[in-house]
Amino acid sequence: MTRLKGKQKEEREENIQLAIKHYRKCKTDFSIRLSAETHGIPYSTLRDRLAGAQNHRESHRHQKLLAEQEEKSIVRWILKMDNWGFPPRLAVVKEIAAHLVSRRASGRKLGVHWMQRFLERNTEVATKLAVRLERQRAYADNPAIIKDYFKKLLHVIRQYKIIHDDEYNMDEKGFMMGAANRCKFVDLGYSY
Repeated sequence: MTRLKGKQKEEREENIQLAIKHYRKCKTDFSIRLSAETHGIPYSTLRDRLAGAQNHRESHRHQKLLAEQEEKSIVRWILKMDNWGFPPRLAVVKEIAAHLVSRRASGRKLGVHWMQRFLERNTEVATKLAVRLERQRAYADNPAIIKDYFKKLLHVIRQYKIIHDDEYNMDEKGFMMGAANRCKFVDLGYSY
């Protein structure tokens, strides 16, 4: 069986809980098999859960080096740093976790796959590749240029009496219906 990702694990656990409720609602001779088939989970999984087996997360909770609250704190820090525009590198996140572990459990270290499992457990964060900001985009992030642009836009809207229903959004390629080729255009060209 292939390894399930974070969202898939959550969905599978929801299906198991629904199957348990279904079984408890209609206790008949074949209701375990019926409940399992109805909710798309293996018969043996439902049978074991009804006999008292725990899900993988619960059964291995005592083996985790970080407490759940510590992991949630790391997630909150990651989200805060991302909101501030400084998303942390994977190595920094792992260093923070390793520091927390070293303070509490001497001699214990994070495993090779800790980061991958951390991301599977905490689906609100994910890895992304950083891309370089093009020079022209960096120049355009100038408050004076942005203010000037909106001043000119407001002037054009008032001059031609454009109503909101006739406003459309475009990217830097413009609004070229059916034309995908590159073309030259005339621009005011700010000197930076």
